[in-house]
Amino acid sequence: VRHSGADTARQRARHAQEKKPQAEMPRTATQRLLNILALSLGLPRLAYCAGIALRRAVGENEARNFSRGIWGRHHSEVVRHYRLQTVEDRVRWLCRFLAIQTVIWIGADYTVMNAHAWSHFAVGRLFVALCLSLLSRWRPNRGDVERGGSNLLGALLGLLCLWQIYSCYILAGHDSAATTTVMSAYFNEINILAVGVAIFPLTVLESASLLAILMGVLVINVDLWPARLELMPLFDSALRLALLGSIGMIASALQLISFVEATEDSAHDRLTDLLNRKFGEELLSDHLRSAARRRKKYTLLFLDLDCFKTVNDTFGHEAGDKILLAFAQSLRRILRSQDMGIRWGGEEFLVLLSDTDAQGAAAVIERLASGGIGNKPDGTPMTASIGVVETNGNAGGHFEALVARADKLMYAAKTAGRNRYAIG
Repeated sequence: VRHSGADTARQRARHAQEKKPQAEMPRTATQRLLNILALSLGLPRLAYCAGIALRRAVGENEARNFSRGIWGRHHSEVVRHYRLQTVEDRVRWLCRFLAIQTVIWIGADYTVMNAHAWSHFAVGRLFVALCLSLLSRWRPNRGDVERGGSNLLGALLGLLCLWQIYSCYILAGHDSAATTTVMSAYFNEINILAVGVAIFPLTVLESASLLAILMGVLVINVDLWPARLELMPLFDSALRLALLGSIGMIASALQLISFVEATEDSAHDRLTDLLNRKFGEELLSDHLRSAARRRKKYTLLFLDLDCFKTVNDTFGHEAGDKILLAFAQSLRRILRSQDMGIRWGGEEFLVLLSDTDAQGAAAVIERLASGGIGNKPDGTPMTASIGVVETNGNAGGHFEALVARADKLMYAAKTAGRNRYAIG
């Protein structure tokens, strides 16, 4: 049978392709590491695409709430402040509870351990109870609430992890200290720490970091107590810790999402969406304490809309609400993320400018005036009188005197003819 030239050429090409050696998978550790690195570089893009898909699937608001629970994005200053203040308060109450429980547990140890092991446990428990008591009374600098809350939580976790390592070390050195069931119970105390994360409003990343620390403690305990592997392999212990830690992680994140929604709703004025006076006073006090400690410059503006009562009486309260809303929108346009705007009451507003002196505050006021702060229903522009006070930290946390000075300067500006500012 004769073959055409075209068939012969195709057969030769097929044979050549079959004989061509296939590319081998990388076998060296360096090549595998490079492949893992290449994959990890693509993960941010994958996370970005997943975020877009989530926003399209559930909506922008739900996606924002989801991100608040995972890594704390979109948290405002007031949420960060009160979240970590809540963490600090709960750590203090937990320290008090654990200090009492630790002392009481010495009696339980005596019923299940021999005298030698019990003496070591008693000394350790008394030391831990003393540390917990001191930790519950420790007051970090009130000008740095956020760092204080995180430091307290880290100190509590570190103390409990050290106690867990110490207890396993004592039990490993006294194989006949107690029955197998009792020793297993002490070994698995670390699971309580994993679930205990649910007490605090933490993000998923924060909870995962704590869980990773507990995993490290588990590995140390197994290394100190090799005989423990006969009762439960390391994989089983790690799996149980991961599952319980995941439950605590999810509960903590859900608590955080609810906390953010409740705080945002209660901290802001419903009309202007600026901070209300109750929350603004506490944040203002903390900022001034921080200024006193770090010697930072802050400038306080006291703003009062001119002739606002006349607008309400002439055009009605609905027109007055529109003017307040327009003013608040104009104010937010000139404020930076580190600045703070407060509706102090009625047509009065406070603005705290961070790292700004009086000259810088004057430039901010000029930008506000050039953009306008809204118009009256008859078309005439609204104006405001402003008092400006600069502080270098000498006010401490006593904001009342600073606000009173700014208030007097504001009235001086009104007396001088309105639509102006006075610096003192």
